[in-house]
This record gives sequence, structure tokens and C-alpha cells, in this order.
Amino acid sequence: MNKGAINKFMQIESQQFEQTGWAASFQGAELLKYYLETLLLENRKMKEVYLITYEHKHGTDHTVVTTQALAEAAMLEWVREWRTVFQIPEDITDEQALQDWYDLTGCTESVTYEIMPVITEIKTS
Repeated sequence: MNKGAINKFMQIESQQFEQTGWAASFQGAELLKYYLETLLLENRKMKEVYLITYEHKHGTDHTVVTTQALAEAAMLEWVREWRTVFQIPEDITDEQALQDWYDLTGCTESVTYEIMPVITEIKTS
């Protein structure tokens, strides 16, 4: 939905509200316009971050980093820190252990990351 479509929506809605005498709803329509504008991609500046999730038997830990390389390095650091607890054989590399972490930990732990959008600015009219 572009700004022209939002404005047209607002014109139609305001006419309908005036005809029905339901003036209070016009404020709701203004609020809707604001939310629609903030959802438009052209009105937002976006960045991405990497949310690392380490699920284990005591709970879940999260770390946020700014690059994929940092995400992978942090996940490998967890593997290095905890591999002796799970008696992972030395002939398995850290990278292999990370890839098979769930199975190697007896299906009790997992280390993953996902890319998350971050809104850094919203322009409204």
C-alpha cells in the first residue's frame, strides 16, 4: 500500500464517518493511517542482526551480533566451552560438533541463529 492509497482510504473513511455522525472513529482512522505508514517499507530504515539461541537443559541463552561471521564465531565458542562436558571425541572438529550439536548432546541442547530485522528509523507524515 503506498501513500496515495492511504490518503484515498482516509478520504473515503472520513466521508463515511461524517455521513454516519461517528466523528470519534475518525481519530481511529488517523491512528490506522499512522500505523499503515509505519509499516510501509519506504518509510523505514532497516538493518539486520543475528539472534543466536542456545537452548539447554537449564533454559535458553540469547546473544545478538551484527554479522554472520560473529554469529558463527560465537556458536563455535559455545561448542568449545561445552564439548568436554558432553565428552565429544577430539577427532570431531568444532565445526562438525556445531553441525551435530543436538545429536552429540543427547538431544538436550541446540545452538542456532536467525536473521532478525531491526527498524532504525520510521518517517511519518
